[in-house]
Amino acid sequence: MAMAGAGGGRRSAGATPRAPPEPPQIPPLDLPGIGGGPERRRKKKVTPIDLSELEAWAASMNAQFEEAERFHLVVE
Repeated sequence: MAMAGAGGGRRSAGATPRAPPEPPQIPPLDLPGIGGGPERRRKKKVTPIDLSELEAWAASMNAQFEEAERFHLVVE
């Protein structure tokens, strides 16, 4: 003999619907080690370098590199 409301049977049309699940709780953000997400940082403004100043720096570096290439290093 089977019982009408036992087990995983069908629900009757008059059954009360379930309440929707509660949304997840947000943890407190003032605790150490818990962040509120990534911080947005502003981009730093870079001062443009004058082209003539850049050319002078490049010429100076090239002269130093050429001098280093002419140096004969002997390893014993």
